[in-house]
Amino acid sequence: IYTIDYELNGGIQSDLNPNTYTIVTPDILLAAPTKEHYTFIGWVNIQNEYVDDIPLGSTGSMYLRAVYEKTTYTISFDSNIDVDIDDQMYTYDDVIHIQIMPNIPGYTFTGIYYSDALEDTFSLETMPGSDLNLYVYYEINAYIVTFKDDDGTVLSTQTVDYLNDAVTPSEPSKTGYSFSGWDTSFEAITSDIIVTATYIINTYTVTFKDEDGTILSTQTVDYLNDAVMPSEPSKTGYTFSGWDSSIESITSDITVTATYTINTYTVTFKDEDGTVLSTQTVNYLNDAVMPSEPSK
Repeated sequence: IYTIDYELNGGIQSDLNPNTYTIVTPDILLAAPTKEHYTFIGWVNIQNEYVDDIPLGSTGSMYLRAVYEKTTYTISFDSNIDVDIDDQMYTYDDVIHIQIMPNIPGYTFTGIYYSDALEDTFSLETMPGSDLNLYVYYEINAYIVTFKDDDGTVLSTQTVDYLNDAVTPSEPSKTGYSFSGWDTSFEAITSDIIVTATYIINTYTVTFKDEDGTILSTQTVDYLNDAVMPSEPSKTGYTFSGWDSSIESITSDITVTATYTINTYTVTFKDEDGTVLSTQTVNYLNDAVMPSEPSK
């Protein structure tokens, strides 16, 4: 009878492995021992040769030493966003060096947790004897969209998540101008931005009319600008005296009408010898008043 001396190196022997054998013992297939967090590699003899079995007909006592290697475990990652994070492999009790998480545009990495409940931050320093599935959380970035009037006055501010759109604020107003829009798009926001109101100056129609309603000319004039004085109109028997409204600093559509002063004429009555008998001032197309008859 020959003895088999096993060195288990902290492992647990299999019940299938005998402690003795004889020359007539049938082939012995050596079973693997178990060792927590280690993987059995094989048995080696005193000559440091791997031995898988003891064939029929073998003789002599044997020394067999169990050889192991640390079991490799996997750290895998899930996340709240669509991001590819490579698995990491560690053997049992190795120091864990978590890789730097990918930089994702529009998001800020905030931590690694044991689950999507985000209750406990991952804190292990060495690899346990099991695979780990960790949860990587990214917080979406928020940006400030500031709406300003064209004079720099802040109309409103909004906090907008990455790639979201700001909400169009109420249109501002400016005396003498019409709001024409915003100078910058505020869709799919990716940074803090300032959006400024733009305006188009209002234009007004200044209509010049003669006193009988005839249109003499029209002009399109920008807000607070002056209309250009047209040529003076004329009217038989009258002298043009001006326009009935100011045409400076225009703020609305206006009609400006020509005004006239009636012409006056002097009627001189003389005697036949040239003596002036009387004079009268008479409006255009009016009649002079017959004076007293002279005598001679």
